[in-house]
Amino acid sequence: RKKVPEGERAAGPRVVVVCSGARRAVDVIKKLAVFGCPVAKLFSKHLKLEDQQKLLQNKRKAPLAVGTPNRLYKLLSTGDLKLRDTSIIIIDMNKDVKNFSILQVHGVCEDLANVIKDFIKPELNHLKVALC
Repeated sequence: RKKVPEGERAAGPRVVVVCSGARRAVDVIKKLAVFGCPVAKLFSKHLKLEDQQKLLQNKRKAPLAVGTPNRLYKLLSTGDLKLRDTSIIIIDMNKDVKNFSILQVHGVCEDLANVIKDFIKPELNHLKVALC
């Protein structure tokens, strides 16, 4: 991947992690802290959509983003989140306390399917998608 020149805006984070819910997203963000780089928090729990839109429009974007399918869909739909410079999308398959993965939680799996269909599939020429 080429480096974004100084002063130019990156067109999205390098890595996006998709989690089933805000609590899991917070856990993942805590684990990513060992890398010492900024992480964009893209979920709705205590975070306003407008604040996330401003964060994503900032010239110095976070190279990592962690979010839920619904919030990612909203940000992708408005064009505030772009996948042009994204290399990897990780779909977190961690099971919750009821032993459900992101593919089994009602509502969440439908949102994930919409994100994949509308935004990830058209970008597959440069994206790697991993289920972890």
